[in-house]
Formats: sequence, C-alpha cells, structure tokens
Amino acid sequence: MISAMFLAVALISAAAGVILVASGLRDSRKCSAPAVARVVEIRKSSVINDESYAPVIEFSAGGRRVRAKAQTEKGTARRRVPYKEGDYIKVRYNPGNPEIFIVPGYDVNIKTVLGAGSLTAAAVLSAAGVIFHLA
Repeated sequence: MISAMFLAVALISAAAGVILVASGLRDSRKCSAPAVARVVEIRKSSVINDESYAPVIEFSAGGRRVRAKAQTEKGTARRRVPYKEGDYIKVRYNPGNPEIFIVPGYDVNIKTVLGAGSLTAAAVLSAAGVIFHLA
C-alpha cells in the first residue's frame, strides 16, 4: 500500500516536472530578438530579513524604449549582481512583448528549475516505492 502511494506521488511529480520544464523552455524560445541593453540601476528589494538585487536595464525594441528589471534577483548570501550601472549587456527579448526578456548567463528560468526538481523528486519517490514494495 505504501509503495503504491509513493509511486502515485512520483507519477504526479513527474508529470508536473515535464509540464514545468516544457513551459520554461517555451518561454525561453519566445525571447528570440537580440538587443544590447544598458544597466541603468541596481534595484534592491527586501523580503523578510533578506535583501536581493537585480539590474534594471534599458534597451530599444521595435522603435520604442524598454526599461525593466531582470527576472532574477541575487541576494547577499549568494552571488551578487555581476553588473554595475552603465554596463552594456546582451539581452534576448520577446518581440511580441519586449518587457519579457532574458539576460543570458544571468537570468534563471524558475519554471525549468522547479521542473527539474520535480523530476528529481519523482525519481527519489519511485525508488522509495520500489524499495518498500520489495521489503
């Protein structure tokens, strides 16, 4: 009975992982237009005793100026933002919605990370289910 529960949760976790990874990859592919952006600010945000930082960038897309914060924030406990105000960096943006962009080598696609975690959990739960079944 316990092994069946482990395997059922593993199956749900695997399905969620596949959906999240596929969605993350689809989002990344939509950001297909290249641009050179200027870092105009390093924005600090605080969430419950933790500070994090993200670059705010500005670039031109389709004749209009876009100014937005990068998706990924880096905290003081982890690696800090590797850019400073005035730096020029390469970005890839969604031509249909330029406010959605990726800073290659900096931004982390959270859907892909969560999907990979779900797939790992599915593997662990499957192994536990098999072990309980054999015991």
